[in-house]
Amino acid sequence: MFEREITMRKREITMRERQITMREREITMREREITMREREITMREREITMREREITKREREITI
Repeated sequence: MFEREITMRKREITMRERQITMREREITMREREITMREREITMREREITMREREITKREREITI
């Protein structure tokens, strides 16, 4: 009887560990997605900054 309890508990623990592992994987995937989005945003910001500089440069040329 006691051995059955131990076996059941071991199974429970194993199931919990699997759930935790799955959650960790999900979190890791989400983090990667967020990192990719952040990189995209940073690239867009750089593009915008470059365009703004170009426009400013053109404006100066026009006023001269």
